[in-house]
Amino acid sequence: MSKNYFQPHIIFLIVALIYGISFLVITPPFQVPDESAHFLKAFYLSDGHIIPEKNDYYFPKDVENVTTSFSYLNTDDKVKIKDTLLSLNQPFNPNNEVFIDISKIAIYPPISYLAAAFIINIGKILGLPILTLMYLGRAINLIIWIIFVYYTIKITPFYKWVFLLLALMPMTLFLAASLSADSFNIGLSFLTIAIFFKFAFDDNIEKIKMKELLIIFISIFILSLSKQGYAALLLLFFIIPLNKFENNRIRNLALATIGSITLAFTGIWNLLFKNTYVATSSPLISASGQISFILSNPLNFIYILLNTLYTLLNLYLIMFVGDLGSLDIPLPEWIVYSYIIILIIVALIDKNESIVSLKQKLISLIPFLVVSIFIFVFEYITWTPVGNNLIGGVQGRYFIPVAPLLLLLFYNQKFNINLQDKKINFKLRNSVNLAITIFMILILFNTVLILISRYYI
Repeated sequence: MSKNYFQPHIIFLIVALIYGISFLVITPPFQVPDESAHFLKAFYLSDGHIIPEKNDYYFPKDVENVTTSFSYLNTDDKVKIKDTLLSLNQPFNPNNEVFIDISKIAIYPPISYLAAAFIINIGKILGLPILTLMYLGRAINLIIWIIFVYYTIKITPFYKWVFLLLALMPMTLFLAASLSADSFNIGLSFLTIAIFFKFAFDDNIEKIKMKELLIIFISIFILSLSKQGYAALLLLFFIIPLNKFENNRIRNLALATIGSITLAFTGIWNLLFKNTYVATSSPLISASGQISFILSNPLNFIYILLNTLYTLLNLYLIMFVGDLGSLDIPLPEWIVYSYIIILIIVALIDKNESIVSLKQKLISLIPFLVVSIFIFVFEYITWTPVGNNLIGGVQGRYFIPVAPLLLLLFYNQKFNINLQDKKINFKLRNSVNLAITIFMILILFNTVLILISRYYI
């Protein structure tokens, strides 16, 4: 048996560090979707505001100056490197506070921002410039994301290369090397899915005991404090074979306990701040009005959902693989569709001894659908004019955390072709692994060139 020289977790670690740092440095300040708001949330948290208070969002004037000074990059203007260097050397004055409305993001649970808030607090103690704090926040987020994904690839019994491809997709890595809450959420979602895969399909785990249940609870609970809708991954509980539990009652009791605690905590958090934030001031948008419209026209809403998918699917795919900057740098379609094709091919051939039944595949599809429908309904309620025939606000990146569940539909043990009565079995060999690695590196290298061209040339 030939030795596999291309261990996916090692490949991931090397490529993620090289290109993650490249994205971190090359991407100008606050040029990731909503990054300035995420920075302000982390900064606010670093001052000890665990529980946000309405109209209490005061920041040093220096913070406002830095976060607004790069807003011109939303146009086709290039980065003025001298301005960045000046900001990196500008002393931080904590006085002269001004009000900045961050109610849109202040109510988010703090878990996704704790690491950035911690490093920002240390930087403030040391008197580091504001822009330096921003880059430190990006760096700590990237490190945590790498740790999450490294162990995802390490522990999953199959689909190691699928997780690797999804993690090193340009959009994923771009978000990972930023202050966006998506960095933490994507990494933890991948790890949570891998945990369920391991408990369900690893034959070395014969029984699900208190230790395994505690791991599931912690991962789901923390995930619910990152982006609450993704806690639907708890439904993966049902892919674990029943014979791995003492009995059905124990499984149902464990599921009910984990689910009820998670729902109760997230429900309390939402109730505390239900009147703190209004998504938009547009008179055309009304959450209550939109909910009434959906309830009174459920079949019409299904049509609106299908019409949105049909009309905007190409846009969603581009935003899934890579729409960088402030969503103003869509990657060429040849990159987008080649990446999706490679993902599907690898999902077909990335297999091992694990058998995944059709029932388990369908069960895994349920949390993907729940999260996806939640995304569309939420954006329709909060960002779309009442009764509009297209759902606004949905972005392809929202589906990255649950993408492995959709790709699981392609997992099989029988993908082969017959050529002149000779069966050819496709599987990942060293030569295939090398080809996948080269493909990812070429895509990321091309992405770096696109970013440099957009911002500096």
